[in-house]
Amino acid sequence: MDGIASVLGVAMAATFVLAALLKLRDLPDTTDDFTSLGLPRPYALARVVPAVELGVAVLLVAIPAWGAIAGFALLAAFTTLLAGVVRSGRVVSCACFGGANSEPVDRGHLLRNAMLMTWALPAVALDHLSRPSGTELAIGLALVSLPVAALTSWRRSSRQPSST
Repeated sequence: MDGIASVLGVAMAATFVLAALLKLRDLPDTTDDFTSLGLPRPYALARVVPAVELGVAVLLVAIPAWGAIAGFALLAAFTTLLAGVVRSGRVVSCACFGGANSEPVDRGHLLRNAMLMTWALPAVALDHLSRPSGTELAIGLALVSLPVAALTSWRRSSRQPSST
């Protein structure tokens, strides 16, 4: 079980690293998206949020239990913000992955965050990352890739106009 939790923790860390690097790669767009979201001090947050994401990624690898707790909390905060946007009906980009993701915030963003939060749960029990067995690696990768594929498919189908 520790091997599966390690795979999920590393996947979560990789997701935070990717999100941080994409935000930092295009700081002007990230700042604009944070402004559209109504966040205070968007210029500063466009730099602080990626730093926090990178810090969480390091924690997930160095001290997985603390990293999982921090990652879960950060995702809960992001999800709360995005849920408010969905409820309001505003059409704004989430800046979740910097300028690489200019899609308007929708329920898919909430589902994605919920999926990421579930990856944190097993890692909370880890003292350290462990090398997964072949079976644990296969299960861990399935637990990562199958929900990602399902969410991607659902998002694509929900964006296609109906043929009525």
